[in-house]
Amino acid sequence: MVGGRTVELREKVESFGIKLEMVPLLSAPPLLPGRRTHIFMLGQSPERDREIEAICRMIQNCAMAGIPAAKYNLTLLGVVRTPNTPGRGGAR
Repeated sequence: MVGGRTVELREKVESFGIKLEMVPLLSAPPLLPGRRTHIFMLGQSPERDREIEAICRMIQNCAMAGIPAAKYNLTLLGVVRTPNTPGRGGAR
């Protein structure tokens, strides 16, 4: 059954009395070791085409399971922040 695992996930979540409204579009890390980005962003076929097909299947599975949204966090720079600064009472 196409989308079976997505349907199972939604049903499991709903068994706890909550509604699954969104899932991560790409829950796996980038496929190449040492890379911070997914292959589809690099434009390297045929791997790029396989990742795009997987994304399309995930969107279709969400639609079939009744999950209205999928998220993708596009962060090329990672988490950019200033270093910790000591504050009052040991707060950082």
